[in-house]
Amino acid sequence: MFTEAHYQAVLKFFYFMLLDESLALAAALDTVKRIQTLLKKAPTLKMELLLIDTMQTVLVRYRKRQRHLVLTTPAKSEFKISNLDHLVRWKEFMKKSDDQINETLVLRYILDYTPELIAEGLGVPVGTVFYRIRHGLDTISVTGNVLR
Repeated sequence: MFTEAHYQAVLKFFYFMLLDESLALAAALDTVKRIQTLLKKAPTLKMELLLIDTMQTVLVRYRKRQRHLVLTTPAKSEFKISNLDHLVRWKEFMKKSDDQINETLVLRYILDYTPELIAEGLGVPVGTVFYRIRHGLDTISVTGNVLR
């Protein structure tokens, strides 16, 4: 069953990955529709795995859309990064790191998913998840840690 907590997790994921509230909201709504359709077809799917897979699919579409837009809407989300310095460092990190590492860090530290669940959801070995986490944290340590 898809709950409000699941919706908030999806919205947080897209907020931190896209850094734009209006795009995050649109991506979250798109994800919810896709998940609801999938759950009707296969109601026994594990929700967290379904979330990771669907968010990953939707993220690719919105990344492409984001490249073509010049957005001026400021983020006003309740879970936005409150410290402006941290937001600047997070954006710097996002530019230096690849999407797989960014996505893994958001799933781990923003959504609090276990490395094992992330590995299963992304279809990679758990060692790969640990590598991405370590590499991402090493990169963040250069720009300043904004996840903890």
